[in-house]
Amino acid sequence: MLHLLNLYPLSISSPIVATHNPLANVSTPWLVVTVYAVSALIAYLIGSFPTGYIVVKQMTGEDIRLIGSGGTGATNVRRIAGKQAALGVLLIDFHKGWVPVAIACIIWQDWYWLHVMIGLLAVIGHSKSIFLGFKGGKSAATGLGALLGMAPLAAVALGLIAFGMTRLTRFQSVGSITAGVCSPIIMLLLQQPLPYTLYTVLAALYVIFLHRANIQRLLQGKENPL
Repeated sequence: MLHLLNLYPLSISSPIVATHNPLANVSTPWLVVTVYAVSALIAYLIGSFPTGYIVVKQMTGEDIRLIGSGGTGATNVRRIAGKQAALGVLLIDFHKGWVPVAIACIIWQDWYWLHVMIGLLAVIGHSKSIFLGFKGGKSAATGLGALLGMAPLAAVALGLIAFGMTRLTRFQSVGSITAGVCSPIIMLLLQQPLPYTLYTVLAALYVIFLHRANIQRLLQGKENPL
C-alpha cells in the first residue's frame, strides 16, 4: 500500500516545506499509517453528523427519513422545514467536507492522497451515517465542500454550474448530476493534480449513483421540482 502512496509526496521532510510545517518529521511508515487511519475515522465521523435529521427533528418533531425522499440533505429539509432551515443544513453539510480537508491541506500540504481519502470518507459518512443506521443524504454539498479544500477554483466553477442548472431546470438533482459529470473535465482544464482529479471522478460516480432514483423519476417525468 505504502509504495502506491509515493506517487505523490507523503513525507514532508524537505527543508523548504519543513519550515512551514510543524509535522515535518512525520515520515516513518507506521506514523504515515497512523495519520491515515486517524484521519479516515475523523473524516467519516464528521461526515456522519446528521445535520438534516437533527434540524427537522428539532423544528417539527418528525423523522426526516420517513418523509419525502427520505434523504437528510437540504432538498428534503426544504420540503419539510422551509428555506431557512434548508440553507442552514446546506451550509453545515458543505463544511463537513471542507473543514477536514482544509485542515489536512494546511498541516500536510503535499499529502495529496490523504486529502483525497479524507474527502471521500466525509462524502461516504454523509450518505451512510453511523448515527442514522447508515442512511443519510446524497453527499453533493459535502463532496463540493471537500473539493473546495483541494481545488478552490474548480469548486467555485462547479458550484456555479450546479446552481445554474438547478435554477434553470428547478430540479436540484439535475444541478448535482450535471456538476458531477463536469467535475473531472473542469479539473483537467485547470490542470489539477492527478489525485484531486481522481477524487472528482470517484465522488461524482458515487453522488450520481446515490441519485439513481432521481434519474429514474426524471426519465418518467415524476421528479418533484423545487
